[in-house]
Amino acid sequence: MATDQNKYKQLRHRLENIKDTVIRTRNYNKAIRELNSIIDLYPSNIDVLRLKGNILDLKASEISYASCDDAGDVFYDEALSCYDKILSLEPDNTVARIDRAGYWLRKKKYDLALNDCDSAINVLKKGNYFLSLIDELEEAYSCKIEILEELGKENDALTAKTEMQNQLSLLSVNGGHQ
Repeated sequence: MATDQNKYKQLRHRLENIKDTVIRTRNYNKAIRELNSIIDLYPSNIDVLRLKGNILDLKASEISYASCDDAGDVFYDEALSCYDKILSLEPDNTVARIDRAGYWLRKKKYDLALNDCDSAINVLKKGNYFLSLIDELEEAYSCKIEILEELGKENDALTAKTEMQNQLSLLSVNGGHQ
């Protein structure tokens, strides 16, 4: 038991170091190589898969922004694979759903993006969350609102804004818990 706890602490520390390095140096390739080596050891570790997906998203965004085209798409697609893998392991993982909704939004696949946002919101309304209930609710609703506005569904977007405000108000009254 203590050995498993030590391994977990070491892994968490290693992931934090990778995050810090990416933030400081933006050396995405090195981070991805290191994460791939960790995934070889722990292929079903949600934290590792999510960090890899997020770093791939960052790399893709930076490449696409710098080149003003779709040059980063291959990295977005690889990030999607990470989010899909997480959801195959934990279908109610709201953070992966929100991350994947962002992918679908970038691809203008609005039905898929809305489906992921709504799935995340439904899980969050039950009080189940991965990192932070309030942050995840805000992110899921914000993504949903952006999609609805993109589709020209202003009334639906307004309804979603109101629903988000009601949910967040309810949480603040209850001290962050439902």
